[in-house]
Amino acid sequence: MKKLNCLFIFIFCVFAFLGCSTHINVRVNRPAEVDLSFVETIAIIPFAEDPSFWDYVLFGTDEYKISKYFTSRLETKLSNTEYFKVVTTSKEYGTIPPCDAYISGNIHSLNTNIKQKERIVKDEKTQTEKKIIEFFRVLEFSISYRIIDQSTGNVLKKFEDSFSLTSEYESEKSKVPTACDLAKSELNDVISDLIRKITPYTTSKSISLLKDKSKNSQMEYADSLVKEGNLVLAYNEFMKVYETTNMFEAGYNCACILEAQNKYEEAETFLQDLYNKTGNSKALDLLKDVQYEIKQRDKLIQQNRNRGLN
Repeated sequence: MKKLNCLFIFIFCVFAFLGCSTHINVRVNRPAEVDLSFVETIAIIPFAEDPSFWDYVLFGTDEYKISKYFTSRLETKLSNTEYFKVVTTSKEYGTIPPCDAYISGNIHSLNTNIKQKERIVKDEKTQTEKKIIEFFRVLEFSISYRIIDQSTGNVLKKFEDSFSLTSEYESEKSKVPTACDLAKSELNDVISDLIRKITPYTTSKSISLLKDKSKNSQMEYADSLVKEGNLVLAYNEFMKVYETTNMFEAGYNCACILEAQNKYEEAETFLQDLYNKTGNSKALDLLKDVQYEIKQRDKLIQQNRNRGLN
């Protein structure tokens, strides 16, 4: 009971904290984690130990079905990004087509079987107990894949993921999902994660302002302007307070607004001065965040330049 009470107190404190601070939600562009800006054409080699025998040795096995699903899905999702031109691979001979880079890999360490479990249930009408048997699948497998520069043969990046999955319980054995069906959700996540690693993307970010504990009416007005989305007027109001009172919260919030407006260099200079004046670690933390955004922006600009984009 004591642990439960502590949990409730913790949750209450979290919500109380969130309720007291104003947030600016922004969308930020991120560069690809793996820089493939020199790659225009890319191929997906069928995932198997030996691609040349992909349609023959593995046909009909769980490895084959999972490999085929992963390869096909990855080709489709990569094509949809329009960042690369996906080159069709000849599955018959397993040859690598002309391209700048290719992705290859395999499904391995696969082990799966259908198990059963007995359970006692109570009939609500007769109030009698009876034994039922339920069926479920367990599946374990690993997937390894790598991105290879076609011109040099160098491995640009290697990845590996392992999974241990259990299906829902079913009353009939025939209703238990196949190994491939059970794996699809995890495979889709792997593909989404891979695409995020090798292509630029946009994500959401929340910038938290500091709450004024002194109940300054001008600070409250500026805070209300932020909530209304009027960042220009809010910045002016916070700046008036900062210039007349040197209130740390007002200066910090000015920097938050500058970051939200993508005015990173201006925010960086302002925060360096604010930290030097106050020594407040919150200013230093926000400064590091702004400097991270500058690095991310510059990296994305360089990647776009490499591809001939503005």
